[in-house]
Formats: sequence, structure tokens, C-alpha cells
Amino acid sequence: LVYQKLEKLRNEKIVKSFLEAVATLTLNEEIDFNDWESLLIVGQVHLTQGQELAAEVKPAIGEKCERCWKVLPINNGLCERCQTAILK
Repeated sequence: LVYQKLEKLRNEKIVKSFLEAVATLTLNEEIDFNDWESLLIVGQVHLTQGQELAAEVKPAIGEKCERCWKVLPINNGLCERCQTAILK
């Protein structure tokens, strides 16, 4: 479901890579999992609850992180996650 929509964005040249996309998933039950971005290989994932399983994909807003290449809010070239990783 998600990959078909991602491929459409890429084929239409709206995004160059999946890391430039944000996926919004509507789940009909809560799932105890917190690494959706790595699983789907996208820059951002937003989860909502609903009656039926659904997915929406669109270009992410932000800039490309120099370290992880995800399109996110950036500070000094790095996203918050990468800044934290470098400081450790």
C-alpha cells in the first residue's frame, strides 16, 4: 500500500528518494512499534487511529540531513536525531 504510493511519487518526479517522503498511516489498532521510518524507509511517519487501514504519502517538508539524508527540520545541517547521535 505504502510502496505503491511512494513509487508513484518517485515516477512523477515529485520526490527523488523515499527519504524525501512522509507517510501517514491510519491503523485500526495500536501497534507497539516505534521505528516506522526504518521499516518503510521514509523520512517521517505519522500514525493515526481509524476504522480502516489506510496510507497517505506526500513530500516531506524540511531540508535534507547531511548525515541520514532524511528530509526533516534541520539545524546546522543535521536533524535532531543525528545531532544527538554525534554528541554521544
